[in-house]
Amino acid sequence: MLIILFCIFFFQKINLESIRITIELFLKSIMPSLFLFILFSNVLLQIDIKSGLKKVFKNNYAIIFIAIIGFICGYPMGAKAINEYLNKKEITTSQAKFLLTFANNASPIFILSTIGITMFNNIYFGIILAISHYLASLIICVFSLFHKDIIHESKTFLKSNNNNSDKKLHKTIFEALNVAIKNTYYTLSQILAYLILFNILSDELSYILNCLQLKPNYIYIIQSLFESTNGIKNIIFNCTYNINTILILSSFALGFSGLSIIFQIYSCIYTKRINIFYIMKYKLIQGLLSSIITYLLVNIKFKPSLQINTIISNEFTYFIIIVSLLFIFAASIKKVTKKLIS
Repeated sequence: MLIILFCIFFFQKINLESIRITIELFLKSIMPSLFLFILFSNVLLQIDIKSGLKKVFKNNYAIIFIAIIGFICGYPMGAKAINEYLNKKEITTSQAKFLLTFANNASPIFILSTIGITMFNNIYFGIILAISHYLASLIICVFSLFHKDIIHESKTFLKSNNNNSDKKLHKTIFEALNVAIKNTYYTLSQILAYLILFNILSDELSYILNCLQLKPNYIYIIQSLFESTNGIKNIIFNCTYNINTILILSSFALGFSGLSIIFQIYSCIYTKRINIFYIMKYKLIQGLLSSIITYLLVNIKFKPSLQINTIISNEFTYFIIIVSLLFIFAASIKKVTKKLIS
C-alpha cells in the first residue's frame, strides 16, 4: 500500500495526463465502436433465444452462441457470455475453458474503424489486421479441441441442466432492454477503469525506462503489452519502423490484447476457479499467430493491375468480406464443436 501511495504522489503529473488521454481516447474511439455491440450482446443474454438456437445448432447452441458473441461483439463480452451460461449450467467448466481459448476477440468495427481508418488512415490495413486476428482465433479453436484439458461431456448432464433452465421465466423485450442498458454502461465503465489503471502503470514504467535510456521503439512495444489501444496508437504514430513491421507489431498487440483486456476477461470468470495464466497463455498464442499471418499477408505480392487498395476500399466489397468471414467462422465452429457434446 505504501508503494502505491508513493507512486500516486511521485507520478502525479504523469498520472493526471495519462487519465486525461485515456478518457479522451475512450470517448472518441473506443466507446463509439463498442457501445452498440455491447448493448446488442447484453440484450441477447437477457432474452430467451434458446428455442430458436436449438432448432439451428441442436445441442451445440450454447457453445455456438458464445463463440459468435466473442467473435463479433468484442471483449469482454465473450467472457461475460461464458460466465452467464456457466451460471445457468448450460455449459460445463471444461467447455468454458475451451471457449476462453478463442472466444474473446476485438470487435470487427473496432479493428476496421478505430485501428484501420482512424489510426492507420487505411481500411486495407484494418482488413489485414482483422483477417489475421480472427483466423488466429479460429486456428486456436480447432487445435484446442484436441487439448488434454478438453473433456467430452455426457448428453445426460447437459440435458438435465437444460430442462432445469427451461423452467425459468422469460423476460419481455422491455425488461431485457432495461437490464441490458444498465449492464452495458456497467461494462463500459469497467472497461474505462481498466484502461485508466493499466495506462497509468504503462506510463509510469515508460518514464522509468526512459530514464534508463531504453530506446523509444522498445518502450512503445512494452506499452502495447499493458494496454493495446493506446499502445498500438503509439506504435503507429511514434515508432520509426517501416509500415510492414508496424503492422506486424500492431497485429501481435491486438491478438495478445494487453494486460488490461486480460484482466477484464478474468474479472468476468474469476469465481469459476479458472487461472488467469490460462487466459494469458492463449492470448499470447493468438498474438503470435496473428503476427505470423500478418507477416504472410503483407508479403504477398499483388500485381499492380489489380489495384487492391481501390478494390477493397469499395464499401460493398468491404461489406461482403466481413459477412463472409462471419459466416465461415460460424460454420466452422458449428462443425468442430460437435465432438464436445457427442
